[in-house]
Amino acid sequence: MSLRKTVVGSFPRLPFGIDQAIRAVIDLQLQAGMDIVSDGEQRADMITYFKEIPGLGRCAKGLAVDTKIS
Repeated sequence: MSLRKTVVGSFPRLPFGIDQAIRAVIDLQLQAGMDIVSDGEQRADMITYFKEIPGLGRCAKGLAVDTKIS
């Protein structure tokens, strides 16, 4: 039995349109031999998910605590 290879995390934002950026990220993963590929989070970043946590919000530098985190 062999293990399937994939990636975890975001690729840096690419300076292309979203469709072209996703295609480039997928091509890089396939060239590297990944079995399971992702869009490299080109549509959103990790902060997009974190800002949904009560007490966290977005600021100019990224993520900030804006109220008590429960």
